[in-house]
Amino acid sequence: MASLRYIVSQFKDELRDGIAWVAFWKEGRSWKAECFWLDPADERLSAEDKARLEEICRIDPGAVVLNGYYCGYLAEDMGIKELALGVRCHYENGYNDIQAFIESYKPGEFQERLEEAREATHSVGMPFAGAYDEEFDPYVFDGRMSLEDVNLMHQLMQEGGG
Repeated sequence: MASLRYIVSQFKDELRDGIAWVAFWKEGRSWKAECFWLDPADERLSAEDKARLEEICRIDPGAVVLNGYYCGYLAEDMGIKELALGVRCHYENGYNDIQAFIESYKPGEFQERLEEAREATHSVGMPFAGAYDEEFDPYVFDGRMSLEDVNLMHQLMQEGGG
């Protein structure tokens, strides 16, 4: 039987770093944990991670997913005992449960919204870029826009005298 304190000691670096999300759940009287990382491109779960989290949730509906950077009761300067108390606080109070986590980071949602935005922009004859910032240069192809959108942008600039 694995105690919470032992499991937390195995995942202390991940909890302290705040990069990975760590799922904690109980199987019988034993605590378990597993790390998950969001896709850096769109901060979403992979389909495989979503399926694994759903499996964990079936094992223990009270399971939680925690990140030392985003979740309260956890900090990088805490010892094992304090981290274990933080995890227990989340678990016993139902903070950061798996279902809410999956809903917040479900895979594909970002891409779906991006495609909707692209279609809406194209429907009014405008080019689409995934992101704009102050350093955007319309004369440099930097991969933010498709080649079709770059050509459309340049066509519109020429028609407008720009």
